Amino acid sequence: MFKKKFTFLTLCLFFVAIITSACGSSKSTPSGNSAYYYLLAQQNANNNTINQGDSSESEGTTDEEGTTDEEGTTDEEGTTDEEGTTDEETVNPFVGAKKGDLVKFGHYRQTGEVANVDEWELQPIEWIVLSVDTDNNRVLAISRYGLDSMYFDDDSNVWIDSKIRSWLNVDFYNTAFDETEKGFISPVSIVDDVVSFDNADTNVFLLSKDEAENKDYFADNNARKCKPTDFALKNGAFRDDNGFGYWWLRSAYEKPTEVGSVSIDGGIDGLGVRDYNGLVRPALWINL
Repeated sequence: MFKKKFTFLTLCLFFVAIITSACGSSKSTPSGNSAYYYLLAQQNANNNTINQGDSSESEGTTDEEGTTDEEGTTDEEGTTDEEGTTDEETVNPFVGAKKGDLVKFGHYRQTGEVANVDEWELQPIEWIVLSVDTDNNRVLAISRYGLDSMYFDDDSNVWIDSKIRSWLNVDFYNTAFDETEKGFISPVSIVDDVVSFDNADTNVFLLSKDEAENKDYFADNNARKCKPTDFALKNGAFRDDNGFGYWWLRSAYEKPTEVGSVSIDGGIDGLGVRDYNGLVRPALWINL
């Protein structure tokens, strides 16, 4: 009996010792194999911490990799305001115009402050709608003012070979109109003073005597009167006390060295081909 009690007591003390040892080891650094596994566990823990830090940095570098401010800045890539601003595209200003309307189309030097006229800014040209051809969807227009001053030719009154025709369709044409505006102009052919649209080779022209006298275009002499721009005056245009000048027509007149013109009072007259004071009043057909 005593032996049994002793054995039981011994076993109890043995388990107490084991428990005490285990508790103590959890608060101290292990030794032997326990120390090896302890250090291995610590190394793995450190590696995990480093890996987590790296991944958080790589995940957080979206500010550099995925800065959609740089990659997808649609403000820079898709600036349709610059590429395809349909709001800024040139619209044909003659669409919807009626006979007698004033329409701004193209640009030319007209007035300025500096002495050198070549430094004057290009300004919108005003055109008077003379006729609306609804059947062929186009309009005939003439400049409101005499835009420039030059002579008709050196010695001939034939329009097709004249220097003024060449000037209108090269110098004036390329100065006054951009590529889009040129696309609105309907070229014509003028044979024997008659305009047609077959074999067209002329973009800008002068009116004929018959066209200038057409009551559908000009009701009377007053309607034909024309004032020069400051630019035309600087280039030699004549102007009377009332501010009117005379302007060229394309029709040959009575003498081989004379061409038709509209006088300062609006009547039809003749003018020598080398007159340097005549106004250039361009006319053109515009497709709608």
